[in-house]
Amino acid sequence: MASGPSARSLTVLTSTRADYGLWRPLLTVLEERGTIFPRLLVTGTHLEARHGRTIAEIVRDGRKPWREIPLDLADDTPATATRALAMLAEALGDLFADPGGRPDALALLGDRFELLGAASAALVAGVPIFHIHGGEVTEGAFDDAIRHAVSKMAALHFATTPAHGRRLLQMGEPAQRVHVVGALGVDAICKDPPLPEAALCRMLGLAGSHLPRPLVVVTWHPVTRDPDATRRGLDALMAALAGETELHVVWTAPNADPGADLIRTAAREFARRHAARTIFLDSLGHRGYVSLLRHAVAVLGNSSSGILEAPAIPTATIDIGPRQQGRPKAASVISCPEDAPAIAAALQRVRDPAFRAALVDISHPFG
Repeated sequence: MASGPSARSLTVLTSTRADYGLWRPLLTVLEERGTIFPRLLVTGTHLEARHGRTIAEIVRDGRKPWREIPLDLADDTPATATRALAMLAEALGDLFADPGGRPDALALLGDRFELLGAASAALVAGVPIFHIHGGEVTEGAFDDAIRHAVSKMAALHFATTPAHGRRLLQMGEPAQRVHVVGALGVDAICKDPPLPEAALCRMLGLAGSHLPRPLVVVTWHPVTRDPDATRRGLDALMAALAGETELHVVWTAPNADPGADLIRTAAREFARRHAARTIFLDSLGHRGYVSLLRHAVAVLGNSSSGILEAPAIPTATIDIGPRQQGRPKAASVISCPEDAPAIAAALQRVRDPAFRAALVDISHPFG
């Protein structure tokens, strides 16, 4: 990696398996060009065994983390989340006060709760923030408020669609600081070669070199604006899947938001009861996850991956409940209420040959 004496340092914060996969193509470009020197600050679920310790994916890519900041995410309570963002703010406050640790800028992506701690520390220390995915709306999650708060602390904005750029302008951000660049997740799919099917089988603990079909990939995250909706949607999702006995299911673990332990426990129990056709796992890593989507008839649940990445493949999405409400959606995305018959109908629709044939011609709002 070239980095001459005039190279600027950019601290890139990654706290989850998902955001690292989005950062990867940009990190590669920066490393190749050498005019901006990216320093990876690894924190959050990357360092947690109960979330798969996904720092291993970063190391496998040949990247050495610049700093690791554990946040002790021992459970999914609001108190733990609050302590975690405070721990990150304190650690970064100390780091930015050290001339050797102070970067020229801090790059943040999205809307995870820990970003509040990072952005606050940078704002107070006078470190400019570059924010990606600002101006978006997700009405069912407190991520929405976090995203807007980080945007108001940022110096530069990299929006994913013109509409999101306009929203940033409506929030009072100067036009010269708002840039519409598309979604890094789409770039990752276009640039990262998929893993071979046999490699995916090994990752899933399956014998042979071919995945079972038809296959759906499930991810269900807490609906943090409405905790009751977390349980409602989860029950409806499991009831619909229980009735689709010919479907094979790969269920990936939820994020670390409050309410995640309920989901994790229920998903593990579902996988135990339907062991012949269901696999539950903490993480495949971003590249493994996106590679698996290429073999699925649909991604099912309420993850942003169904809105951002799946349409770029293209793979159908069944988006359940309010968590992603407010985001633009491609024609490959079927929005469903938290209702088992509606989800079952959507599972039938995504297997319809006419629907599948139409996927090749969809337009993706995120690039």
